[in-house]
Amino acid sequence: MGIAHTLFMATTDGVFVSPNSGESWQIDGELGRLHAVAVTPASDSVVYAGGDRGVFAGLDKGKTWSHLDNQHSIDQ
Repeated sequence: MGIAHTLFMATTDGVFVSPNSGESWQIDGELGRLHAVAVTPASDSVVYAGGDRGVFAGLDKGKTWSHLDNQHSIDQ
């Protein structure tokens, strides 16, 4: 068996997480309705999810999530 990869799927029910390449899935419905989920290229431990309730960051492969407030600006 190869290396198991953690997969993420944004849904209207929250984020689904599979720690074993899709063999099983758990849902984290605390984030609410999501529109997107992304894993940072620099570290597969850092995941962002965005939806109706805002943007969330998971620094531990999505085991726990923190709401990012809108006090941070992005310079373009």
